[in-house]
Amino acid sequence: MAIPSARIELPPGKRLKALWLLPGLLVLAYLILWAAGAFLVVGDRVRPVDVIVLLSGGDEARLEEAVRLYKSGTSNRLLITETGAIPEGGGPRASALLQRQAQAAGVPEGDISTTMGRSASTTDEAEAVLAFCSRQGWRSVLVVTDPYHTRRTQVIFAAEFSGSGVQALVRPVRGHWYQSSTWMLSLRGWRATVTEYAKLAATLAGIPGS
Repeated sequence: MAIPSARIELPPGKRLKALWLLPGLLVLAYLILWAAGAFLVVGDRVRPVDVIVLLSGGDEARLEEAVRLYKSGTSNRLLITETGAIPEGGGPRASALLQRQAQAAGVPEGDISTTMGRSASTTDEAEAVLAFCSRQGWRSVLVVTDPYHTRRTQVIFAAEFSGSGVQALVRPVRGHWYQSSTWMLSLRGWRATVTEYAKLAATLAGIPGS
């Protein structure tokens, strides 16, 4: 003897509410993800500084933004952080390639400097930049980096530069692929956001190497 299957029929009013619930949840999820991306992106107002700092490790967009700021008169000096990284396939260090590209883009060789040592993290870069500024007597820097990296950069540089008398401003790359409204639509957007939140948490927890 076959056992009849049970079917649950929702009243028409409840079915209509259920149909409206799904789009509402999707909109809410999108707003949460948008806010998560927007939180990572910060930027100080651009003003003249002693040096523009180009953090190594990004793509050509960082360099293009740094060169644009240089040409706009924000500063007549460009400082590249030394990570010691060698491009895939060998060749000159990444910092040397950045310097060549900056020169090719119109920045005179005499206006470009590179930090000392090898920085393995953003914290190392902040320490190296501060040491370089102290030697040169510079009192203000504008740090250029990817949008999703700006919040953590701001936190790290503010901590490292505290009490030094050197002011550190942070600026995201304009026209970057990472946007608060669309990052969740690509795999690299998810990778960048999740990784950055993990590193930000490590930074706030005081874990070295972030």
